[in-house]
Amino acid sequence: MFNDPGGEFFVAGFFLTWIAPIIWGAIVGTAISVGIYAVQAAINNSWSWRDFSRSILLGAVTGAVSGGLSQEFTASGFWSTVGNGALVGAGTGGATALITGQNFLEGVLKGAVIGGAVAALGQGINQLFNNPNLSVDKITRKEFRRLVREKNYQGALKSS
Repeated sequence: MFNDPGGEFFVAGFFLTWIAPIIWGAIVGTAISVGIYAVQAAINNSWSWRDFSRSILLGAVTGAVSGGLSQEFTASGFWSTVGNGALVGAGTGGATALITGQNFLEGVLKGAVIGGAVAALGQGINQLFNNPNLSVDKITRKEFRRLVREKNYQGALKSS
């Protein structure tokens, strides 16, 4: 067993676990928000320093909220992924609603639903391609091909 009487590793662990993701979230959120604004302003020929600074603020706040809340669910199961997506979406939606002057609860609800749905979709796709238990075995493929060759499409598409 290790002992840390000075508590230095606790401070470092707290920083790396909670503070660093908030800082990185703010940096990434700002970069994405500024990039989106710059492209949109270039396409529409409508550059505004006020809107540019708003995109910086919006990106930093939503990124920080996302980075901070993403640490809540650390398990790797389906429901923890959906819960994490919903929580981050709710925080980001609420922060965006506050900054843009929209209804806070509506922003939280929309963000939670969209975040949870995207997380569920992503987890489902991940399981589909990476879970060997979901693959179709040789006997099932052989039976499917036989039914299609016999033009028994109802039997080929019928679930067992």
